[in-house]
Amino acid sequence: MTSSDDGQTRTFGIKARLSLAFGIMAALTVAVGVIAWLVFGEVERAVTSITEGTVLEITLAHAIAERTAEITATAPAIVTSRSQEERQEERARLDSIGEALTSLIAEWRALGLDADAVQGLDTDVENIRSEVAAVDRAVANRIVQAAQREAKTAALSDTHTRFLEILEPMIDDSVFDMVIGSEARNAEAGDSVKAGIEDGAARLTALLSLKAEINRAAGLIREFTHDNGPGTQTSLVAAATSVSSEARRLANSVAGIEGADGLRESVERVLDFAPEPGVQVDLQRLAVAQQSFLDTVDAMIDAAQAALTTTTEAIIAEQTTSISELVDVGAMTLNALLVLRAEGNLAAGLLNEAANVSDIDRLNPIAERFTSSAGQIERSLAVLSGERGLEDLRSTVGVILQLGKGHDNLFTIRRSELLDIESAQVSLDAARVQSDEFHTHVAELVAVAEADSATVGSAAEDVAADGRWLIVVVAIGSLLGAVLVMYLYVRPGIVRPIESITKSMSVLADGDTSIEIPGRDRSDELGRMAEALSVFRDITVQIQKSNLREIEAARSRLQDAIESISEAFSLYDADDRLVVCNEMYGRLVHPEIRSEIKPGITFTEILRKALAKGYIAEAQGRDEEWFHERMEAHRNPGEPKIMQRTDGIWIMVSERVTAEGGVVAVYSDITEMKERETELAEKSQALEQLSNQLSKYLSPQVYQSIFTGEQAAVVAGKRKKLTVFFSDLVGFTETADRLESEDLTQILNHYLTEMSNIALAHGATIDKFVGDAIMIFFGDPVSRGLQADAVACVKMAIAMQNRLAELADSWRALGFTRPLRCRIGITTGFCTVGNFGSENRMDYTIIGGPVNLASRLEGAAEPGSILVSGETYELIKDQIACEEQGTISVKGIAYPVSTFRVIDTLDNIIEKAGRIAEHRGKISVDADLAAMSEQERQEAAGLLRKILAEIGDEKR
Repeated sequence: MTSSDDGQTRTFGIKARLSLAFGIMAALTVAVGVIAWLVFGEVERAVTSITEGTVLEITLAHAIAERTAEITATAPAIVTSRSQEERQEERARLDSIGEALTSLIAEWRALGLDADAVQGLDTDVENIRSEVAAVDRAVANRIVQAAQREAKTAALSDTHTRFLEILEPMIDDSVFDMVIGSEARNAEAGDSVKAGIEDGAARLTALLSLKAEINRAAGLIREFTHDNGPGTQTSLVAAATSVSSEARRLANSVAGIEGADGLRESVERVLDFAPEPGVQVDLQRLAVAQQSFLDTVDAMIDAAQAALTTTTEAIIAEQTTSISELVDVGAMTLNALLVLRAEGNLAAGLLNEAANVSDIDRLNPIAERFTSSAGQIERSLAVLSGERGLEDLRSTVGVILQLGKGHDNLFTIRRSELLDIESAQVSLDAARVQSDEFHTHVAELVAVAEADSATVGSAAEDVAADGRWLIVVVAIGSLLGAVLVMYLYVRPGIVRPIESITKSMSVLADGDTSIEIPGRDRSDELGRMAEALSVFRDITVQIQKSNLREIEAARSRLQDAIESISEAFSLYDADDRLVVCNEMYGRLVHPEIRSEIKPGITFTEILRKALAKGYIAEAQGRDEEWFHERMEAHRNPGEPKIMQRTDGIWIMVSERVTAEGGVVAVYSDITEMKERETELAEKSQALEQLSNQLSKYLSPQVYQSIFTGEQAAVVAGKRKKLTVFFSDLVGFTETADRLESEDLTQILNHYLTEMSNIALAHGATIDKFVGDAIMIFFGDPVSRGLQADAVACVKMAIAMQNRLAELADSWRALGFTRPLRCRIGITTGFCTVGNFGSENRMDYTIIGGPVNLASRLEGAAEPGSILVSGETYELIKDQIACEEQGTISVKGIAYPVSTFRVIDTLDNIIEKAGRIAEHRGKISVDADLAAMSEQERQEAAGLLRKILAEIGDEKR
């Protein structure tokens, strides 16, 4: 130890120790001392060059390599960024590491090392930073695309829900319309057949009864001829007279059918032989007359039977055709709606699949299937023209199709996102390759430094050897001293430590960081060199540990990502062995063998174990067949499949083949969706049954407005101008007292059914039935316009009167010998229409003055007539012929009400009139209505209305 001038303590180094040794040897010979001084001076320079140059260069190279490794290890964090903030934070870390790396290279350049090598390092670093920047750009684009995709996926979910909300009621309405239409047509067919059979049966019964009465009359005449008792003859004459009267009535009842005149003549020829006291009857002529009658009546009976059969068959054929057409149209509409629902669900599913697909090659097949589904949807919409709610449905479907076909559709966004992910991965791989090249360049520089160190050491040894020979030549006597110094001090204290340190450097350069560095306990230059080499070894060890930590962290992040998936996930390699799976795979798909599912197990083993447990519902009773089907689907996956377990779990299996020949699969629990489908089907069926029952208690218009949501079931009303109708059967109560309740119920229900059918056919809203009275109104909830509603109401009343006349014959057979006649009153005015009652029980009806007036008009009408108010007349006079009836006073109305009796529609009058040629005093009419053109008919109708108006004015 020595003290310098500045007061610091310095340790003796190799040079000082050698100087001391050479001082001892200087006593032997100055020449040996000088030579030795020169030799060991050269050795000192070699050692200093190694310790202060080469080791520092190697240390700096490894520091640069460490920073490069940090860039390569940090770059993947950008790829996994989920937001722009996270990406920018990772990018800032990389920029900080890049600046430190640039500073280290600048320090290397300052050492004056090989400029070409430094320039190569600069180029490598710039390439790495360029690739990292490319990764950053691709990830930034990918995050933007992912945000757009998520927004469109959310819009798709909302639109798909709205699509089903609109479509399901339309499907229910289509089924309901088809069922109701078929029932109406069947009822109409039954009524037509019944009317035809009743009419034909009445004629056939009359003919058969007439035949029986004539035969009875002939028998009475013969009996009268053979019995001469006065008392008996008197009773026979009375019986024959009664039979003759009934026979003539029956003959008159079949008037109007073919052969009726000849039948009456043959009847009269038989009845001409009516017995009279004291008059002898010619029985032979009677037999001839009777046979003539039988021939005539038998022919008419055969004709009536044939006509009855033909009429019934024609009516049935016509109604069958009508019902078939109705069912065909309804089925076509229903099929279009069902196809639209299926294709709409498929389109939404394809868009969702496209939004989550990870293989870009699958996008085109999915897009082609979506295009096909979109075409089917558009064709189905074309079939549904005119359906209620079609515009809302078309708008909703348009949004779904726009998500798959419009600008920036889901396919385009997902394709761009996958391309950005691929681009980021390519750039990341390129950065890793560039980093490997950079490490290679650094290793080459380290190798050059080591070579330089070996060269300098070799040169120093050569100088030392030459010096020894010179020393031997100069002084043999000093050899012993030199040998002693060499072997006792220089070799063990300097040469061997240098060789040990050099060997350690070589081993460390080969990558063995476990070696111990000798000489670290020395305080001289060799100690400093050993300490520097030790620092280099420690840095190398830290770099290796850092790389191992990064690899383990990446593996841990991958496992965490798989476990974070809500669905079950599995990956099998090309040999069909399980590579990786998440916990959900065992818990959801095969819980019965969950503990046995581990990496390395084959898919075949898993299936066999699951079959042995018996938890696969669809494999029950067909294990081998199901096993082969499942293996085939696993090896050649296609569309997602649905698998049911015996514990009630439904699983959707989506598999695809990886690029390496393995199979990746995602298993989704769809049990809740299946349960909802079942629940929805049951509720739909119950709702359909309930709506069918409720429809019988409401007018179709009211029922439709409530079930489509156009009208709420709340107590409320509104003012609206309506046409009100009242009808009542004249004398029905008195007549009904003479009938049994069953017959009365049959006749009343028949009458109300016929009138209701006519009302619904004309678009009326049936308010209520009160016994045989009917209250109807037009204009709410559906209106065709005030005038059209009034005309429809009057035409309905005319049709009711005509139909009532047709029903008289069928009712006569039930005891109604007197024909029923109906009175009808119609008016138009402002009413309050809506729901009246309480929150628990309400009726949809109308109230107001026009309701009271229509009732009064019905009471004032003549039996079999239709009476309308002046306001209604003004609305219908261009199409309905009416006759003014004067005014009536109505309680609650301060002014007299003008009334008009309805005659018929102008079209019917013109059609029935044919040619009119009348000359009565000052009135002369000559018109060929059949030959008139439509314009001429309109002009004639206008002229007649003008005459009627002027006559009415004169009466006033």
